[in-house]
Amino acid sequence: AARPGDTVYVWPGTYYENVVVSKAICLRGHNRATTIVDGNGFGSIISITASYAEVSNLSLTNSGGAMADVDVANADFVRIANNDISESYFGISTTYSNYLHIEGCFIAPTTDIGIFLQVYCNSSEIHDNEIYTTHTGLSFYMSNDNLAHNNTISGATFYGVNIESSSGNVHRDNLISNNGYGV
Repeated sequence: AARPGDTVYVWPGTYYENVVVSKAICLRGHNRATTIVDGNGFGSIISITASYAEVSNLSLTNSGGAMADVDVANADFVRIANNDISESYFGISTTYSNYLHIEGCFIAPTTDIGIFLQVYCNSSEIHDNEIYTTHTGLSFYMSNDNLAHNNTISGATFYGVNIESSSGNVHRDNLISNNGYGV
């Protein structure tokens, strides 16, 4: 079994499963084009409940119901990087998690929100992501002091970026185009 601080390498292939990351490990795919985790239409594909965890270089698809391909709950200092995320309700959803680092992800399509920081997700950085064909590209709800930069958000039927009951969030150098509403 993996111990905190270990890196778990996932070799190329298609895996039909749901994964819970409950330790401070790095779950790293060999190549996001060839390392696919399919949730088979059931629940969140990756659920992160441990601080200092990382999920990177994976293709994540087909979560179930109103769930996320990547769900982070009650975990700080989590890194989500260089993943392809598709066929989900939420691409990445976070709750009660601070100091997150979400970067280099390609998210399309999702039914509702590409990246959703909801309920006390503070002091996080979201950058260099591409989010297409969603209802809302990037959403902040009751989440403060976050930095979103160098993201591309296009084709959202509602908001490119939605900010509710939040303050101190900085948005710069984002390309937000062809959405129902920009910000």
